[in-house]
Amino acid sequence: MTTNHGNVAIFLFDSVKYFRFLIGLRYYKKGEWKKILWTTPGGGRGPNEDPHSAIRRETDEEVGITEIRDLRLIDRITSACGTSYTDLFVAYTPQQCTNREPDKFLGWAWVTPEIAEKELIQPPFINPISLEKLKQFLRFIQA
Repeated sequence: MTTNHGNVAIFLFDSVKYFRFLIGLRYYKKGEWKKILWTTPGGGRGPNEDPHSAIRRETDEEVGITEIRDLRLIDRITSACGTSYTDLFVAYTPQQCTNREPDKFLGWAWVTPEIAEKELIQPPFINPISLEKLKQFLRFIQA
């Protein structure tokens, strides 16, 4: 049995000026979801890895961004079955992204929250956890 140490995800902005965040088009291999979905950078935490370190590692692994500024934990989302959770962060970066995992992602784009809400959150384009992350984030920025 695999132990779940929790997951991390981030709404990473390109700057305060443009207010666009990074979203990736992920595809899942045969036998998994068999879908192409939008998601934010993130992934699973390792044993004894704190959430802040995990999100920095995942962001570097997926998009090559190491300069993350004003990193803030904004929420913890528990799965519907209650067996796993995702720590949700927000931050910004002056760096551009690179698709460092082309075997998992078709590409990455900087989008505004308005575009994401209007164009990307309609199923099946975003997975349920990412949809909940986006809804939580939109509530956060509108507060």
